[in-house]
Amino acid sequence: MIDLNKLIPEIKRARDYRLYDCTGRRYIDCYQNNGHAVLGHRAEKLSKTLKNTLSRGLLYDIPSVYERRLIKLLIKIFPAYSTFRIRRSFERVLQDISRLSGRNITAEDITDPVLISCGGTDSKSYTAAYWRPFTDSTFYKKFKILVPLLPFAAGGSPAVLCFKGITQDVLPVSDTVSPVLLAGVIHVIYRLAHYKIPDWVDLSLPKAFNIWKREGIYLKAECSISEYENVFKRFLADGVIISPCFPGPTIMPGGLSDGERKKIIGLLKGINGK
Repeated sequence: MIDLNKLIPEIKRARDYRLYDCTGRRYIDCYQNNGHAVLGHRAEKLSKTLKNTLSRGLLYDIPSVYERRLIKLLIKIFPAYSTFRIRRSFERVLQDISRLSGRNITAEDITDPVLISCGGTDSKSYTAAYWRPFTDSTFYKKFKILVPLLPFAAGGSPAVLCFKGITQDVLPVSDTVSPVLLAGVIHVIYRLAHYKIPDWVDLSLPKAFNIWKREGIYLKAECSISEYENVFKRFLADGVIISPCFPGPTIMPGGLSDGERKKIIGLLKGINGK
């Protein structure tokens, strides 16, 4: 993984899919915190939801109605799964999956649907899969464990686990998480239903081109790791941040101007690792 802290200057503010450094230079964010900012860096009305929850004094980790509301929403979105757990960190998620698998599970052991559908590692060797918005739902049928990558990236954001084929008492109950964070997660899940996938992506980008393979709004790089670092730096020099993780995914953002779209398309079709 490329070290973003060494290559990207200090960011002063963020809005939608744009980051601004202390000199005022703008960057188009096609990394989006590995999908946790797929709705942009200021999801619509999220600030209002967080402020309203804070105004009730619900800040620290305490049992609240928001846990029940989140579970109810997850049941609706993932009807094939019967057991859900909310964890205060991704490390806690890995502990649960390791317990069920009988072996140590790392983040790399969880199947990424984008990298598989774009021609990645055989998913049969994996125990669990990440869930990414706007991907083919049929892909997930083979997995008993699902780890949704939700578009909420606040510090200390909770993680969610979905299971099928196990009983409720196999795992510890959900962690107690700040109601403010849970309210934020619930808000962005509802906002996903209103997200409009950029129509320019299908119109302008083939399924495979240059060094890229595409699955919807997600791109996977088809080059060597050393070549990819050069690609990342060349994009960054033009004010575009692609995924620092090889081979991705890099994510096409919505809400761009015509000029920004043309810039991204030109870079994707013009830059390779040579």
